[in-house]
Amino acid sequence: MNATSPAPAGKSVRSALLHALSIEAIIALAIALTVVAIAYREPLTKQTLEFGPLDQAHLFYSYAYDDHPDGGHSTATSDPGRPLAFTCELHPGFQWPYCGFGISFDTTGSKKGIDLSKFQSIKLTINYAGAAKLVRIDLRNHDPRYAQLAQMDDQADDCNNEQVDTGAVDVQGKLNSYVVAPSRPAPTAASSDP
Repeated sequence: MNATSPAPAGKSVRSALLHALSIEAIIALAIALTVVAIAYREPLTKQTLEFGPLDQAHLFYSYAYDDHPDGGHSTATSDPGRPLAFTCELHPGFQWPYCGFGISFDTTGSKKGIDLSKFQSIKLTINYAGAAKLVRIDLRNHDPRYAQLAQMDDQADDCNNEQVDTGAVDVQGKLNSYVVAPSRPAPTAASSDP
């Protein structure tokens, strides 16, 4: 007859102790990982997009525009040596003289820019010199109404006016404070039946 003898009491205690310690180790590891995740939440979950003058042509291109298309005499001039710089001289000739500076993230002509839907805020550093105290920040999605980059849209719904002073100014805002204009159907030619 083959009989098995019971396991020595020392081995079962050691096995139970190792089992208990492995559960405690897993719990301790989970707590440690939670503490690390809380401590490093920002770097782990924050997504940023930064660009500067050296990114011209492969990440963005810049352009300046003025009121000439509306019969004005203001001049906006880009600085080729500094792709994120421009000068503006406002002159009478249009009822509301204007000029501006734009950045397009559609460098390939694909009519796609950057999807900002996963971003929460925007920060622009502006070095400003001039008499005006407000700067208009205008974000535009691709829309046929904006096909002409220099064409101003006085009905733009997706802009904020920011107060500025001379010198370096950080303009910050929440992207949800900008609204995207609702898509409107393309105008159709009116027809009449004789």
